[in-house]
Amino acid sequence: MVLPRRSLGPVGSSGGFTLLELLVSITILAVVVTLIFGGLKIGVDAWEKGERDIDENQRLRVLVELISSQIASLYTREKVRLPEQTPFWMRGDGKSLEFASLIPLLAESEGRPVYVRYEVVRDEESGKEQLLFYQKDLVFLGPEHEPKGQEGNGTPVILLPRAEEILFQFLYQESGEEEPRWIKEWGEQKQGDLPLAVKVHMTYEGDITLSFLARPRCAIKVQ
Repeated sequence: MVLPRRSLGPVGSSGGFTLLELLVSITILAVVVTLIFGGLKIGVDAWEKGERDIDENQRLRVLVELISSQIASLYTREKVRLPEQTPFWMRGDGKSLEFASLIPLLAESEGRPVYVRYEVVRDEESGKEQLLFYQKDLVFLGPEHEPKGQEGNGTPVILLPRAEEILFQFLYQESGEEEPRWIKEWGEQKQGDLPLAVKVHMTYEGDITLSFLARPRCAIKVQ
């Protein structure tokens, strides 16, 4: 009786995966998943940054409109009279700007002319500059009232919280000069005049830069 021959192949050749093959496959899969989620995170971060930039640009546009409207609607029927200070139409330097306007930013004035002050301060924690805004009804200005004296009417409002730089400049043309020039301060020696224009320069979050001009309604000698 002749028995059939049996094929003696190598051990483990039944078609399954070895442990080494499984480890290599899992490693490759982990790398692919990491790359996919890494690319997805980069895309999400770019989207969020774009949304933030849009929000900041919109904030800057609104701020430009507010400042320009207030300066254009300068109140010139009477000078601003602060306690123990020389009356003025407008005054300021590179980091501040004060005048009276017919357009309030806050609702407390109920449509009456207001004294406004824009002031640039540096935040100690972040090291960034902030643009603060004060408003007070002209009715409450005088020897017995301070511009910041009443709660809710003169309390500072932060218009820009984290700016790299904020700067005010004033366009001035002295009698006899052929061309106007930009100066950094509009002080007591010019309080009988108004500047031809006010320039506001803002650098926000390092890569957003904006400069704009605002012209007072009465850019003439008004004393």
